[in-house]
Amino acid sequence: MKSSEVKIFGHTFSLRADIDDVEIQRVAEHVDSRMKEVAASSPSASVLQVAILAALDIASESPKSQVDPEMAGLVEQKADAMLRLLDSAAPELSATT
Repeated sequence: MKSSEVKIFGHTFSLRADIDDVEIQRVAEHVDSRMKEVAASSPSASVLQVAILAALDIASESPKSQVDPEMAGLVEQKADAMLRLLDSAAPELSATT
């Protein structure tokens, strides 16, 4: 697995993946862009809320008929793990509601 650094919503993340750096950067830029859109439309939202809303928005881009249930479960597990890491690393970014 290859390690790459990406910047999303002002935060740098080190990611390990089996895909090339160009694809990792493309995905990170898509997530960053979507988070900025959500933040602009919901200025009072916490970073955690912005991340969740952006993730839901991105997930809804693909028709359900194309979603592999196994992959969806894996994505959900990874998202939950990332949120727990963010909560423990930067509790001030967590939603208070």
